[in-house]
Amino acid sequence: MSDDRLAVSATTVVRADQNDGPAISRNLFGKFTEHLGRNVYGGAWAETLENPWFAAFDAWPEPDFLRRQLSAAASEHGLPELNPSPDSQLAPHWMPKGDLQVKVDRGIRGPSQQITTRGAGTGLRALVYLPLHRQRGHRLTIRGRASKTTRIVARLLTLGGDELSWGDVSLGPGAWHTVQRTLRRAPGRNLPASTPLILEIQLEHPVTIWLDRCSLIPADDRYGPGSHSLDDRRPLTDASFSCRQFRFGLSLAGWDRPCRSETDSAESRVAHYRME
Repeated sequence: MSDDRLAVSATTVVRADQNDGPAISRNLFGKFTEHLGRNVYGGAWAETLENPWFAAFDAWPEPDFLRRQLSAAASEHGLPELNPSPDSQLAPHWMPKGDLQVKVDRGIRGPSQQITTRGAGTGLRALVYLPLHRQRGHRLTIRGRASKTTRIVARLLTLGGDELSWGDVSLGPGAWHTVQRTLRRAPGRNLPASTPLILEIQLEHPVTIWLDRCSLIPADDRYGPGSHSLDDRRPLTDASFSCRQFRFGLSLAGWDRPCRSETDSAESRVAHYRME
C-alpha cells in the first residue's frame, strides 16, 4: 500500500554536450556472471580443487546430484575410488591412497578431514584440471595439524602415473598452521590444457593428521605473470579467450575444462571469442 506523504520528486539532467569527465578506457570490459555450470567454480575462480574445504556430502546443496557427478567421473576416468560409498567418511571429490582410516572432525572454520595412516606412502588423491597452456607453477596450500611432526609429499601425476611435479611440506602437533609450496612443472612436459591430472598427498610415515583446507591455485592468480608463466600475456585487445557456450548463457574460462554440469547439453559447444 502506497503513502503519498512519502513520495518525493527528483530530476536528472544529462548534459550530453559537455565532455569534461575522465575518459573511459577502451580496455575496460565487463562480464555477466552467476553460479551456472563452470561460470565461477572451475572458471573465474582460480581454485582448481573441487572440495578444498573438505565439506561433507550433507553440506552440498544437492547431494544426490553430486553422487551422480562423481559416479560419472569415476566411470569416465577409470577411478572407482572416486565413486563414494553411502557410509563413507571421506569428503567428496577426495580419494584414498593406501591403507588408511578417515573420519569427519572439526576444523577452524568448519569440518576437517581426519586421516590415520598405517604405512608410508599413504594419503589422499584428487582429480584436477590445470591451465597447463599458460602456467608451470601451481601454489599448494595446506592448513592442518598432526599427532607428530610429519612430512607430506605432494605430487602432480597423469592418470597413467607419470609425475609432472612434486614438493614437500611439514605438519606438526599443536595448533593449526598453514604451509605452502609451489609445484613447478618441468619444461618440456607439455600436455593439452584439458588433460585430467591427479593431485596426490602422501604421508611419510604412520600418523594421524587433520586437514581443513587443501588448495591448489595457479601461481599467477594474484600478481600476474611471473617466472613460471609460459607466455608474456598479450594485451586483452590481442587475446583470444576460450569460451564454453551454454543454452542458458556464456561461461568464460581461462582454459577448456570439460563441463560436468546439468546445464551442459547437446548443443553446447566451445567457441573462441576475440576481444575488440
